[in-house]
Amino acid sequence: MTTEHPPLASDAVTVGSDDELKRALKARRQQIVLKAGVTFRDDYCLDIDGLLVLSERPQAAMIAGEWVTAGDRMMVHGPLVKGGRIIAGGFDNILRRIEFTAWEGQAIAVVNGAHGYPKGGRLEIGWCTFHHPAPWGCPPGTKPQPSRVAIRGKSSGPGTVHLGGLIQHVHFHHLPPKLGPGYYGQTDTIELVPDGPSHPDVKTGWTYRFLLIEDHAGGDAVMDCKAGGETIEDVTILRCPKGRLDFRMGSGSKARRLWLGAGVGMSVSGSNHEIEDVYLEDGNLNLIAGSVAPDVWKRPGGNRPLYQQPMGCRLRRVTGKGRIVLGQKYSGSTLPVTGTVIEGCDVPVSKVCEAETKVVASAAKAAPARKLTTAECGITAGWPDAEPEPADKSWRIEWRQPDGSSYAPPWYWVHAYQDLPDFTHDPKGAAAYSEADALAGIPEVGRYVMDAKRLAAVRP
Repeated sequence: MTTEHPPLASDAVTVGSDDELKRALKARRQQIVLKAGVTFRDDYCLDIDGLLVLSERPQAAMIAGEWVTAGDRMMVHGPLVKGGRIIAGGFDNILRRIEFTAWEGQAIAVVNGAHGYPKGGRLEIGWCTFHHPAPWGCPPGTKPQPSRVAIRGKSSGPGTVHLGGLIQHVHFHHLPPKLGPGYYGQTDTIELVPDGPSHPDVKTGWTYRFLLIEDHAGGDAVMDCKAGGETIEDVTILRCPKGRLDFRMGSGSKARRLWLGAGVGMSVSGSNHEIEDVYLEDGNLNLIAGSVAPDVWKRPGGNRPLYQQPMGCRLRRVTGKGRIVLGQKYSGSTLPVTGTVIEGCDVPVSKVCEAETKVVASAAKAAPARKLTTAECGITAGWPDAEPEPADKSWRIEWRQPDGSSYAPPWYWVHAYQDLPDFTHDPKGAAAYSEADALAGIPEVGRYVMDAKRLAAVRP
């Protein structure tokens, strides 16, 4: 990773109005430069594979409409999106160095075929900043409010979740409070699977890394993960009173190196999550029963069924002045958490409702959580000449593309599926598996696995 965007070719076209942009898209131009000082107000569907749309200067061209990415391997780089939004479909697309503000609903809606939007996967959102969405349109409680979520998925079941994406080096700041109990109006930074109860077993394969979240004005989850198979690394949350980073439902997610400032905590449900190297300034890390299999547990005082799922989560090296709470939600309701392993944590542990908890000393050493800044996150963050890959993510697969060329996918996408059988790691290991075996997991991954197998078979 040495350049932020492909170099401009001699036939790149600069556009200074909506009419000029429409003509460039109709002519299927591959590189389009948005002229500085111009506001593009119309809605667009970008369906040109390999398209580059570049702001002439950083955040100097403004997008005020709705842009849909429907092609593959496209990049939008550098504009200011004010009052508009991007519907992110298509495969292997990149949104980079974009500033989002004044949006209603979602600044970025991530899609894969649901609700009439294009299919998509493996989106990258990087070096972007989200701040100050549009004010609420009416007093709280008078009517349903549109959300003010920065990045949100639009799905209608397991087959329509956008898989295998990456969000990195992003800064979220100054989001409004939620509207209070009984009022709809979400203001999360990220909620990839908003309808998680309908498909909590989805393994999304998303990676979130180097995120700075500041000045969320209050209320519940500021980052809400409602599915499984996700990786969160290097996240700092500051000045977000009663805010939380939540693992809800799902299984097999990982969180590493979290710096949770004053008043910020984490709530975990689901099973087999691994959480390590967390600094809790004064908040709680709460574990409580998750979802999937119906059981006999009832919400106190009501008849709404809750769900019990074997937990088996592992916590490593949690430090600070906060505490770990087993079997109790932030709201105070309790459900039993089982099989938790607490390793090398030096914060108090409150066993409210639990069974089979194991506390062990830790001999392992790892990089501690640290407080991130805007030098690493957001539109002004530095660009690495060659950002190193973590040691456990250094292997590669080559996959055959439709045109016959080979493609080495980004490490973050390949690593996201590490919990699948070993044939996802190494083409040479694919020979032991049939196409049916590969497709039985995540079909999209299985298809590329079999391409890798075929590619390995013809190598000299």
